[in-house]
Amino acid sequence: MLSKLKLQDIGGGFNFIDIGCSGDLNSWWKPINHLINLYGFDPNKEECERLSGISHDFNSATYLPYAIADTDGERRLYKTTSISCYSLKEPNKNWLKRFSFDHLFEVEGYENVPTRKLTSIPELQNLDVDIIKVDSQGLDLAILSNAAHILDSTIFIEAEPGFTENYVEEDTYAEIDSFLRANGFLLFDFKLNRIPRKNLIGASGKAKGQLLWCESTWLKDYIQLDGKKELKSLTRAKALKSLILCGMVGCYDFGYELAEFYYRKGLVNQDELTLLKNVDNWVIVKNDEKTVPLFFLELVELAVRVLPWRYRKAIAMSADKATGQPNLLRSLGGLFK
Repeated sequence: MLSKLKLQDIGGGFNFIDIGCSGDLNSWWKPINHLINLYGFDPNKEECERLSGISHDFNSATYLPYAIADTDGERRLYKTTSISCYSLKEPNKNWLKRFSFDHLFEVEGYENVPTRKLTSIPELQNLDVDIIKVDSQGLDLAILSNAAHILDSTIFIEAEPGFTENYVEEDTYAEIDSFLRANGFLLFDFKLNRIPRKNLIGASGKAKGQLLWCESTWLKDYIQLDGKKELKSLTRAKALKSLILCGMVGCYDFGYELAEFYYRKGLVNQDELTLLKNVDNWVIVKNDEKTVPLFFLELVELAVRVLPWRYRKAIAMSADKATGQPNLLRSLGGLFK
C-alpha cells in the first residue's frame, strides 16, 4: 500500500530541508527520492551551483547559498582542511588535538557569510516542511530551536550532534535530546561514532576510541501530542507521509500504532488500516523492485566498523581521491569522518 502512494496522495511530496547538503543523503532515502522536494543549504555559493548542475532523481531540488543559524546577519565561517568540518563555530583544537582525526579540523581560512534563520528564508515561506536533516557542525539546537512553525509541521529529523564540544560552545546531544523530546519527537535510530586517541595505542587499530558524535533520527509522536496542543498540521497527507517514513526506517510497530490513531481521527480508512495489519505492506519499494533492507545496510556498516581505524581512513581517502567527492561514503553512517 505505502509504496504505491503517489505525489498527489501526499500533497505534492515530502518537503525536505537539507542543512549541510554537500554530501550524499543516507541510502535509506533512495526508495522515496522521487517523492522528495529537496531544499539544500550550503554557505558556499560555488558548491550550490555545482549541486544545481548535477542530475538527480528527486521530484525537485533547490540549492540555496545560506548558512543556516539562529540569527539573521553575518558570521565567520571557519574553513577547515575537510569541507565536511566547515562550521560557524571554531574547532575546539585543545580538545581535538588529542584525537587521530584532528588534521581534518585545521583552519585554512575564513569567510564572512550571510546567516539566516529557517523562518527567514523566502523560499520556505508558507512551505509545509516534513523532514529536516541538519548537519551543521555544532549548531543543531540553535537552528531547530529557532525554527518555530517549521518545526511544528516537521515529521522527521535527522541530526548529527556531538557528545562533547568538538567545536567551541557546540550544541551537544544531551541538549538536543531534551529539546526534541519536549517538542513531541521520539528517538528511533542512533549510530555511534568513535575516534581513537592520537598516540601509538590509538594507531594500533586495537583501541576502542571515544564516542564523539552520533547520527540520530527522530519521528514525531502525534499520539503524545494529542490533547496537549492543537494539531493544525496533521492532515491526511501528513498522516500518510508519516506512515511512509515509518516504513522506510523499519519502525512498522510505531507506524501501525500511528495508523490506528489516524483511523480514529478519520485520516485513514478501514481498508487502509486492514492492509497495514500485514507487515509486508510496510516495506517501501520503488518500481516494483525490492530495495536493500535497512537491516542489511546496518550489517554492512557493522562489518566496516570492526576494521581498524587506519583501514577505514585509507578506504575513505582512496574513495575521495578517486572521485573528488569528500564524504562519499557518508551513507555508511559517517564512519570515515
